[in-house]
Amino acid sequence: MDTNTSFNTADQLLSEAKEEMMKPEEDLVPYSVCQKCFYAISHYLKGFLHHQGISFDENMDMENLVDLAASEEPKLSDLDSSFLKRPKDTEDVWMNIDRASDFIDLTEKTRSLVGLK
Repeated sequence: MDTNTSFNTADQLLSEAKEEMMKPEEDLVPYSVCQKCFYAISHYLKGFLHHQGISFDENMDMENLVDLAASEEPKLSDLDSSFLKRPKDTEDVWMNIDRASDFIDLTEKTRSLVGLK
């Protein structure tokens, strides 16, 4: 995947997550928001690395992806990679509206840190 494709995919996922958050609370699926944001962050970081000309394994886990991107742009080290570890259980109690909102914020922060406005 190239820079533009990665960024476009990330923007689409963020848009879908935001749309999900606009649903009435009883219809909102926090896990879906978190999952879309997780993948969006991954695509923003991969697009950034492609743009910088840095080689990496496309299957790299999030923690290593953040570390690699942060080695090029130190501000990216502010991203809490422990926050980005995916749960094994989709019914995990941390999947709630507040956590989904936190994921939206983190995704928007990542977008900004990789140089997109």
